[in-house]
Amino acid sequence: IVSVITQALLLTKIVSWLGERLAVAAGLGIMTFGFVLMPFLPSQLIFLYIAAAIVGLGSAASKPIITALISKKAPEGQGKTMGIASAFESFGRLLGPIAGGLLFSFGAELPFVFSGIVVAIVLAFIIIKRYFFAQKFSRA
Repeated sequence: IVSVITQALLLTKIVSWLGERLAVAAGLGIMTFGFVLMPFLPSQLIFLYIAAAIVGLGSAASKPIITALISKKAPEGQGKTMGIASAFESFGRLLGPIAGGLLFSFGAELPFVFSGIVVAIVLAFIIIKRYFFAQKFSRA
């Protein structure tokens, strides 16, 4: 529900306000916060829904923009580039549940904290690699 609302109603406003690249960084930051927050909330189900909504908001705000940026960066060979990006995404969907199950066997909070760490590493990487923001937070 959060993803649908974000992508249908909020995404264009977020992008026009922050620009594509800063919106990606913000989305990844929101996802990191949601993942890390999840295991430390009280055990009532409503808190899990809130944390999952935070993760969904961050994902819905960043993933479509990342796809658009990949598409824009590869005007020639776009199909090949998008295919490679899709393959990496699928690979993540394959490894994620396996790693999550393995981590869960060591502690129920570990899959969430690990996911937060992975997203934080990606966020740190794009911040360190300043060329991601080379267009000075352009609105395009």
